[in-house]
Amino acid sequence: MSYPRIYNAAVDMVDRNVTHGRGAKPAFIDAGKDSGETLTYGELQIRCNRMANLLGTYGIQRESRIALLLLDTVDFPVAFWGAIKSGVVPVCLNTLLTTEQYAYILGDSRARALVISAPLLPVVQPILGQLPFLKHIFVAGGEPPPFALSLRGELQFQAPEFQPAD
Repeated sequence: MSYPRIYNAAVDMVDRNVTHGRGAKPAFIDAGKDSGETLTYGELQIRCNRMANLLGTYGIQRESRIALLLLDTVDFPVAFWGAIKSGVVPVCLNTLLTTEQYAYILGDSRARALVISAPLLPVVQPILGQLPFLKHIFVAGGEPPPFALSLRGELQFQAPEFQPAD
């Protein structure tokens, strides 16, 4: 297999499936006991584009980092591939770490944003004021506290098209 000189993995993994007629096929199935939500490749493409636009809206530029502290829901592939598509580096965090470990990783990575599942907020909340590079917090799967924004709420206001970063 050969790859073009300019390559974006999100285009290869998400958009290519839509281009080849698999837009209605499942890309991700949330098998959790509470959700069961399925995301097709077409829906994933649109949400990834919205995520890429969201990052730009909040000034998170190419080669910046965002931290993903997400449970296994459809929000993970949206945030991950949306970041890749926009040229932003997703830093995926293990959901079983301690507050101190998150403080170290978030500080060391200089993540500009944190996309976090609502149930995990209590673990990082005590350290948020200690992270000078962290400017935006997007909460998935629940009501955000006053210092954060709803991921899905913000995505709905973003354009469904995006020109991928190379």
